[in-house]
Amino acid sequence: MRRARRGVMVLASLLAGCGLRLSTPSGPGTPAPVGKPCATVAECPKPAEPCMVAACVSGGCTSQVAPAEAVAETQTPGDCKQVVCDGRGETFAREDRDDPPPDDGNDCTAKRCAGDTPEVAPLAAGAACKAGVCNGKGLCGACLPGKRRCEHNAPGACSDEGQWSSGAACSGAAPVCGASGCVGLTALALGDRETCVRLGDGSARCWGSSLAGKLASGGSRARKTLPSGAATDVALGAHHACAVAGGAVWCWGANDEGQLGDGTRGEGTGQTQGVKGATRIAAGEAHTCALLGDGTVWCWGRARASVAPAAAGPKRKGPAPVEAPAQRTTADFAGPFAQLVLGGDRACGRSPDGSIECWGEGAGRGMNASPPAPVPAPKKGAKAPPKPPAPAGPRPAQVRALKGAVEIAAGGDRTCARLRDGSVSCWSGTAGALEKVAEVSNAVAIAVGRKHACALSGDGSVWCWGDGSKGQLGYDRNAVRTGVGKVPGIAAASALAARGDHTCARLAEGGLLCWGDNDAGELGDGTTAARTGPVPVAF
Repeated sequence: MRRARRGVMVLASLLAGCGLRLSTPSGPGTPAPVGKPCATVAECPKPAEPCMVAACVSGGCTSQVAPAEAVAETQTPGDCKQVVCDGRGETFAREDRDDPPPDDGNDCTAKRCAGDTPEVAPLAAGAACKAGVCNGKGLCGACLPGKRRCEHNAPGACSDEGQWSSGAACSGAAPVCGASGCVGLTALALGDRETCVRLGDGSARCWGSSLAGKLASGGSRARKTLPSGAATDVALGAHHACAVAGGAVWCWGANDEGQLGDGTRGEGTGQTQGVKGATRIAAGEAHTCALLGDGTVWCWGRARASVAPAAAGPKRKGPAPVEAPAQRTTADFAGPFAQLVLGGDRACGRSPDGSIECWGEGAGRGMNASPPAPVPAPKKGAKAPPKPPAPAGPRPAQVRALKGAVEIAAGGDRTCARLRDGSVSCWSGTAGALEKVAEVSNAVAIAVGRKHACALSGDGSVWCWGDGSKGQLGYDRNAVRTGVGKVPGIAAASALAARGDHTCARLAEGGLLCWGDNDAGELGDGTTAARTGPVPVAF
């Protein structure tokens, strides 16, 4: 062996002498020659190549190839990659989802790995952030892009950056800020201590008393939106309210007399049972009636005022149809009706031919041209004839002295009719004395409150008469006005409504004026002070 080793050394020196040099193995994956002496691997220097590891072999330092899947010591943080060894001294990178980019403090972005590629993705629109909500584009703002709001009666839109931008306050023909922008008033509905308007977008806005939840969401003197978002008609009773939407009737508020018509006696909000195809709704003290598209009437609630004329017995919970004479022999309706109104404990319907029929407590007294036949006195010594049986329910009575009515209105103590010639006649709900309002000759609309009435003239002026103790006449505050007075400050009104002790007029230019009692904020001017003259509603 010693002789053989010597021969190798001689061969090496001969080759070197011939100009050839024996190179030392090098490159990735090539173990380094034995270097400095060592007792443990800790005494050996770390190789420069990432996939070579130090080794102490036969008392000398060298290097060896790292095993496959060994993780390289040096990594780039946040690059979604992991450098590993292939077992041959080379490195390769693989995806590492646990190595996302570092957080940059933006609440509306997520730092993540898309495979082996780092990305910064915006959070979904609506995600919470410190300043409000994320806009879906990586920014934190006060609102969601595309959202709308109304503030100080001015429409506002949320920008792409999530910030509110406001426009001018609504006014003119579109005085109310709604979900779709500025909209106009299409109808008025007044209750005893509240006011509602139906808007051009199908929604309804109310203010005033919230007794028994009549304004649907509570809060006295607050402005509320009715639950029906597509109301075609709205009516307010003494302590309940109803709306027509899609032919169905929805009612809410007090229900002690079954006036909600939902089959219960508990307060709340519910759909009236059995009524389909409704076009108009009317609400009284504790009763409700709906006018259907075929001209028929359905009523429910307080029995003496609202049930079908032939019905008897206890108070009804559900609606009862006012049927045709052929179906109810005790009913004498000429209907179908074109208009329906409720006031006090009575109801009145106007037929397309202009005739009027009323029923309920006191509705029929004194209104018929033909009084009931008198009962002859019994002869001396004879027994008194038996009394005729009482009618099973409140019989309808035709107001035969009136012809050609084009509008009727009912309030607490009276009913009024507007005729084709523009004249107005009224009668008491208990006495029934028919009186023509001589001072009114060109009426185009009428309205009746608790103890007062008003008419809208063809020139846009408003005229009122009756009890003015709460300022509801608009021009005086006397207990009773026997004559008719003009309401000042109204040059061109286009609609009129009255209920309880207050009155409202919609202006042709789009605004709304109200006057009278205001203890529940029903005038909508931001106060609770009664007004003897018109004040604008502060939408």
